[in-house]
Amino acid sequence: EDKISFVPNGILEDSFKKVNTSNIIKKYNLENKFVISYVGRIQKYKGLDQVIKVLPKLNKNVVFLAVGKDAGDLKRLKSLSSELNVQDNVIFTGELSNNELIASLSVSKVFILPSEWEAFGITILEAMAQGNAVISTSTEGGKFLISKENGFLFNYNDLKDLENKLKVLISDKSNLNKISKVNIIKAKQFLWKNIVKELERVYN
Repeated sequence: EDKISFVPNGILEDSFKKVNTSNIIKKYNLENKFVISYVGRIQKYKGLDQVIKVLPKLNKNVVFLAVGKDAGDLKRLKSLSSELNVQDNVIFTGELSNNELIASLSVSKVFILPSEWEAFGITILEAMAQGNAVISTSTEGGKFLISKENGFLFNYNDLKDLENKLKVLISDKSNLNKISKVNIIKAKQFLWKNIVKELERVYN
């Protein structure tokens, strides 16, 4: 064990930049919406169906913005959205440019990573850098990055727990603002310029 060192992944300073969000808001009709976001492949193990299944229990102005390319699950998820009559509350953007990606995270209030498994989850850090509260399944990455002051963990397929935790964040604006500030500070710990110091120490 004394020959093993753990150095986490990191993010670039670009993740914190402020971008114009008006185009994203207009393009996806997000004005006055409470946006829950996801970034990653649209793939079955990513668990996006869990979010869609709880949407009928949330406020009508809640929108789930899923950013990323289809990896085989898009058709099923669109069909599920229609079956549950929440197709107007689910937006699949496909791949976005870097600025559009940052803009989508900027307009989002809560970022969710509902994967069946996840080694780390750089997208969690990118969302935190834009002030999102975070909900993740209890994966290795989720447990490493999320604690009670900056978001919530839930067990994969525990829909009731996911619903309750989303409702807490949606209804408590003051707590959401507090978490937002905490996450921006926490994400800065994972800037590559800081992590590289630890990498250099290990190599030396």
